[in-house]
Amino acid sequence: MKKLIISLLLFSSLVHAEPIQLVTEDIRPYAFKQNGKPAGASVEIIQALFKEAGIPYKISIFPWQRAFETAKNKGACIFPIQRTQDREVLFNWVSPVLITQTAFYKNPGSPINIRVLNDVKGYKVGTYRGSAVEEYLTAQGFDVASTTKDNVNIRKLGSKRIDLWASDTLSATHLAKKEKREIEEALVYFTTLRALACNPKVSEESVNKLNQALQTIYQKGIVDEIMKKYRT
Repeated sequence: MKKLIISLLLFSSLVHAEPIQLVTEDIRPYAFKQNGKPAGASVEIIQALFKEAGIPYKISIFPWQRAFETAKNKGACIFPIQRTQDREVLFNWVSPVLITQTAFYKNPGSPINIRVLNDVKGYKVGTYRGSAVEEYLTAQGFDVASTTKDNVNIRKLGSKRIDLWASDTLSATHLAKKEKREIEEALVYFTTLRALACNPKVSEESVNKLNQALQTIYQKGIVDEIMKKYRT
């Protein structure tokens, strides 16, 4: 009888467990809405991750600043956030959800020739507001022009309002196809860990379970299978 009561209590706690609130932004092809529901490469990875961990969740897509403030100030997690030194102490991390690269892009035929990061100084660089790339380039004294939507940058590049565009390589390829614009990769210079960052109010037990589950879905090849769909 005692074992039965304990089992029922455990079952009840699982049934009534509150889903973890997850927030992200529209950052294609990693996260976006499709037919009113969250979709994208990082969304699929997160869905597989929480399924493996057996933890309930709810995903909301907000503008970047709202998503970041929600995760920072409430009991929520944000993804696929770039893991940086400044952000490290703010969250408990499930990482890496993704490993991505950032490159500088120029207009085809542009005479701009950059071999190392320092060569970029003297050029106006378009970046995405709130990104780790924007934070880094600004801190290093580069001439940065930021926008709240990255598709604006590819248009500004085409109209020569910026000299270079700093973007995640997968996002840049996706946006170039969507906008039907030609771009040329000038320099790959930044490798980034993208993670699930959880407010300290999210239980340590949940974060530990998610990190264990992340290792499992990598070992099963689930992450690679998901990413293959978005790289083709």
